[in-house]
Amino acid sequence: MTLADEAARIIEEHGRVLWRYGGAEPGPTVILTGSLHGNEPAGVVVLARIGAALEAHAPRCAGRVVAVAGNLPALEARVRYIDRDLNRRWTAAALTELRSHGPRTAEDREQLAIADIIDAELSRADAPAVILDLHTTSGAGAPFCCLADTVASRTLAAALPVPMVLGLEEILDGSMLGYLADRGHAGVAFEGGAHDAPDAADNQAAAVWTILVAAGSLHADDVPELAASCARLADRSAGVPRAVEIRYRHAVTENDDFVMTPGHASFDAVFAGQVVGRDGNGPVCAPFSGRLLMPRYQGKGEDGFFLVREVPPPVAMASLWLRRVGADRLLPLLPGVERHPEHRTALVVSPGALSDTVAAILATFGYRRKKKRGPNLVVARRGQP
Repeated sequence: MTLADEAARIIEEHGRVLWRYGGAEPGPTVILTGSLHGNEPAGVVVLARIGAALEAHAPRCAGRVVAVAGNLPALEARVRYIDRDLNRRWTAAALTELRSHGPRTAEDREQLAIADIIDAELSRADAPAVILDLHTTSGAGAPFCCLADTVASRTLAAALPVPMVLGLEEILDGSMLGYLADRGHAGVAFEGGAHDAPDAADNQAAAVWTILVAAGSLHADDVPELAASCARLADRSAGVPRAVEIRYRHAVTENDDFVMTPGHASFDAVFAGQVVGRDGNGPVCAPFSGRLLMPRYQGKGEDGFFLVREVPPPVAMASLWLRRVGADRLLPLLPGVERHPEHRTALVVSPGALSDTVAAILATFGYRRKKKRGPNLVVARRGQP
């Protein structure tokens, strides 16, 4: 039975909420989501297997864990999405509009259904929740995790011995994880490997067990899979930088006729000017040297590929420490940088003041989202410090 066949059977049996576990003892609320994209059935399959293991062994659980399936019509059709990417348009304004005027597309209906489930779970939580969103990629490569760059999410991601990708949630407007991070919750998106890779589901399962322990839901002594899970993830990502930052996104549309050249994998090194794909205008070249991330080998999707560069481990550790001690309050001492008068998560940068050095310092504190406001630039970070 293929993963797609197994996912179809699981959805038929359980529906969107695959299972809930715990609830008797105080503790965190953990929301596990899988298969927001319909051509990524491993997420639903893995979550169902985790639920069966919990039911069989009944480990003690602090708080509550809920597992939610993503794009059901796309899973049934075995395509990435029906009308639009379900992992976009997750903003307060978009959800308000959907609830006011009603859904118009298949993904609108799916988004509303998922949002209602998540909101119901969050309304019962006594503290910020933890979200783990399971994915796979169309290209090969080591497993990795992405996160909205907050202290809570970085701390959670540090439990996973895989590369940590910074900046993706700031580049991609409207991701579910970014939306929940702006509401103060900690979240990680885990990419287990290629859609059809034999070990992608096992990598995802290892990530789930690891996060359930890191979040405080399960005790390490009650998870015999924990040591093997950490060892598996460390082995699968050996030789890849521990932290990288998105430096370039090659956006595409359906009319571009973009095709990635064969043989690329995530974290492969490329050099400036190297041909990595083709579109209707001819060759597509890497604009600078770096490492590829998520080369697109599927028909649908708005991202052709990304380029990342390593964040040296001392810089990554210093960044987290500086944010924990509140050193970001000193950022307005930088030339041309001021606090935004209305938004605590934004800074105003005067014309010409955003040098490479200043931009690097701001990124260290999570300030990556840039928007022009009159003559100035507003640089923002996610809602949680």
